[in-house]
Amino acid sequence: MILHQLLTQLFSSYPNMGKLDLLISVMAFVIGIASASLLVRVRGYLDQGKGLPTISSFIEYFESSYRQKLPHIPYIVPVRDYTIEKPWDKYAKSHSDLFACPQLSTPSYAVYVTSNPQATLILSNQAGIFGKPVEMFRYAAISIFGKQITSTQNGEEHRRHKRIVEPCLNEGIMQAGWEKMVEAYDTMKVGERIEDGGIMEDVKDCMIKLTLYVFGRSGSNFEFPWNIPKTKSGDEMPIAEALHTVENSMIAQLLVPLWLLRYFPLSSVRRLGQAQVSFVSLLRKLYRSKRLELDQSSEHDSSAPPKDILGALVASQMSAEREERLKAGEKGTRIVGLMESEIIGNIWIFLLAGHETTGHTLTFLQAFLAVYPEWQDKLYKEIKGICGDETPGYRQLNQLHLCLAACYETIRLKDIVMTLPKIALKDAILPYTTWDNQGNVTYKTHVIKKGSHIIIDSPALSLDPFVWNDPEKFDPTRFLDENERASSLINNFAGFSLGQRQCIGKRFAEVEMVAYIAHSIYEYRLYPVSKEGESEEEMRGRILRGTEELTLTPFRFGIRYEKR
Repeated sequence: MILHQLLTQLFSSYPNMGKLDLLISVMAFVIGIASASLLVRVRGYLDQGKGLPTISSFIEYFESSYRQKLPHIPYIVPVRDYTIEKPWDKYAKSHSDLFACPQLSTPSYAVYVTSNPQATLILSNQAGIFGKPVEMFRYAAISIFGKQITSTQNGEEHRRHKRIVEPCLNEGIMQAGWEKMVEAYDTMKVGERIEDGGIMEDVKDCMIKLTLYVFGRSGSNFEFPWNIPKTKSGDEMPIAEALHTVENSMIAQLLVPLWLLRYFPLSSVRRLGQAQVSFVSLLRKLYRSKRLELDQSSEHDSSAPPKDILGALVASQMSAEREERLKAGEKGTRIVGLMESEIIGNIWIFLLAGHETTGHTLTFLQAFLAVYPEWQDKLYKEIKGICGDETPGYRQLNQLHLCLAACYETIRLKDIVMTLPKIALKDAILPYTTWDNQGNVTYKTHVIKKGSHIIIDSPALSLDPFVWNDPEKFDPTRFLDENERASSLINNFAGFSLGQRQCIGKRFAEVEMVAYIAHSIYEYRLYPVSKEGESEEEMRGRILRGTEELTLTPFRFGIRYEKR
């Protein structure tokens, strides 16, 4: 309306000028004003990173998990400058553990990347100053089935989710997780035909199936076969098949609209949409039937809590509702806890964050143990010293410190999540360090403006030579404290994040990983399977490599299991 009035006024004021010429003049004026405004914004944006080393790009891509898939184009997508396979190299080159990432696509806010340990603590612990950039694609995408705890902003929304989710990860769930992992391990040996020894051709695929099995049994307490049969096209998939199909097509599920998946010409693509619809439908049915089961039980207040995660979530939600009714009486109409879609969303994030990351970590851990066999001997000595001739059980969990430390060390060297993005909710100051060629360190600070994005580069943080002695070396003992107890608090280790937004399923993941590695090392020796003509160094490099997808993903490799 304003533009129309302006043009009408101009046409009447300049009757002798052609309308086309006048329109072109107006457009040039508007473009000039817009360009000047953009330049002012860009100038202010660039000034925010003044004095810091920079990696400039056209689009916001440092945080993306797909950055390895694009070619290196300087100043457009400078992939090689990100030094993804050697995360610390960019800091070593710039002699600074904080740098700015000017990006033409984001002139409204500055972007910083840090590997400074003190800055990481500040970013993680000062929740009122640094929040989550929940509008970023990674958080929007993982809310595909409903809002969940990982994609909530700090404050009331996060507390609401945490109030329901945290109680369900209780001791009973932990013990059930151990038992289901042992059950999955025994099933795996039969399914992969390695009961008496043999070769596991694709370790990553087996570990994904293993942790998916554990999630199925401990997450929703349903049967989950090792080899999942396919249903006919158009039929509702069983929960195991739907879950497995969704997990194997994670990127497509997150990036492609459901309507396109469902009506795509290729039946193989329509199957992905069928899996998503079946998965959500079946989870809703499970949720509602579990509510009905607990609601009809007159003794569920005093009975033992459910030992499956979905049941525990439902019980926690119903407990919050009862508490609200007691407080407010019959007038209590306020919605408390989580909505049904949020319960489904939290089950989904347990699957995505708990099953895939654990599976990939176990894959890398076995790769490290296979190429550094002396650590198998050390783990075996610990296991035998604690368990004797008994197979490891849940009651020995808290004594298997070296086994847990080996899991931490694997995550340090192969950070599965890769980056931890934050947003400044107000102006703040972050510390950083620079150093000269002799290693003399200077401590500095930088002003971070409200709205800026700061990415914790956790893979580089875990390889900082000023923090970690001989950082490239696989050495689980670095995670043992002075009392020889495993601790993830050493050197501000950020493998599970830090502060109030630390991974809420951290303990469950630890239980799963220790259960698996304790049983496998107790029973087998692991040997890497080399390719023909491959040197030992080439073999080591091949099986320890990964690629960035949704998370850091191991490549396919085989391991030979030899019975002890």
